[in-house]
Amino acid sequence: MLFLPSAFIFILGTIFGSFANVLIDRLPFEKSIGGRSKCEKCHHTLSGFELIPLLSYVVQRGRCRHCSSVIPPRLLFVELLNGLVWVLLFYLFGFSDILLFPIFTLLICMSLTDLENLTLPFSLVGLLIILSLTRFFISNMAIQTIYGGLISLGLFSLIYLLTKKRGIGFADLPFVFALSLLLEWPDFILMLWIAFVSGALVGIILLRFKRQGMKDRIPFGPFLVLGTVLTFFYSQIIWRYLLNLVG
Repeated sequence: MLFLPSAFIFILGTIFGSFANVLIDRLPFEKSIGGRSKCEKCHHTLSGFELIPLLSYVVQRGRCRHCSSVIPPRLLFVELLNGLVWVLLFYLFGFSDILLFPIFTLLICMSLTDLENLTLPFSLVGLLIILSLTRFFISNMAIQTIYGGLISLGLFSLIYLLTKKRGIGFADLPFVFALSLLLEWPDFILMLWIAFVSGALVGIILLRFKRQGMKDRIPFGPFLVLGTVLTFFYSQIIWRYLLNLVG
């Protein structure tokens, strides 16, 4: 029966999702990740019940029990998403590729950090590189995967220099290297293509409907993660579709 282990994995995933929220809220502002969480409005230290993932948000109807201020829906979203992602990973791989669990939590965390604060904390990027390299060595992945990571790093370094540091952020360079290590050769090419195309489409939409100026920054990290996730799970389907399209 998969229900009981899946339920356990889901609960564990929501707990790590709750911790991811702490990282999203604190790392961009160089705050310590230690210590109890507090309400952002009244600074009340949260009780044990108020820290229970999902349940506390639902019971409190998305509001602080003390000052009734609205709790950001992102907290619920990250906890739920991480729980569901962990169940999916467990269903597909069991514990045979266990490093994928913290890796995907990091991807969620870094996407939202970049989306909300236009920054990728180097502490998270460094941790992702360590996990990706560790997975590369213990999974006996082809050496071409390293080449793919280096090519991605070189390409992004060139873009970084040619755009005078405005096209992408410096943290995107090691970030794309770490992401490329998660994929088989030549899937990193597909990942980059999806990231650039989706990023360009969103940029065009923002320019068209929100009159966003070209000097306004659009975080590229979420698009890199989108490309990585789609390629990781659906590379064969996407490659087949693209080849049929051009053939």
